[in-house]
Amino acid sequence: MSQGKNNLPFGFDWTKLQEGFIEEKFIKPASSKSSLDLNWMGKYMNDVLGNISKNINQNITQNNQGENNINYELFETHDYTIVKMRVPDNIHQKNIKVFLDINKLKIQGLYDNLALIQLPVNGRYQGSRAIIKNEVIEIRVQKDYSENYREIKIQYKK
Repeated sequence: MSQGKNNLPFGFDWTKLQEGFIEEKFIKPASSKSSLDLNWMGKYMNDVLGNISKNINQNITQNNQGENNINYELFETHDYTIVKMRVPDNIHQKNIKVFLDINKLKIQGLYDNLALIQLPVNGRYQGSRAIIKNEVIEIRVQKDYSENYREIKIQYKK
């Protein structure tokens, strides 16, 4: 296993945890009569939890504006990507249309310009839906994990 930060979410630093055990003498020799001090572990856990909340907040703010500065919220479940947007009072809800490309949503009639939203994963039309309730449009796009590789035939020339 490599040293330093692992490629795990939220900045978990395995080396720092290991060093904490050694530096703070968590494992004391049998002859030591001093008490076991776990304050360092509490400080370390506070640092880790602080990194988690910082990363979550960064992810939310990164996903809050589309290509045309349209505000939205984006969530992911195991099966769906969910996009929520507020419908302005002056918009007639029946004029809103939602289109799905492979990994992009196009929303027409919500603002003066088209709303384009990049999805984090590919979506499929079947199983997707859009609902307007309480002046919020919620678009659920079913995730598509299928791979569509097709063989390209090789031509052999002499």
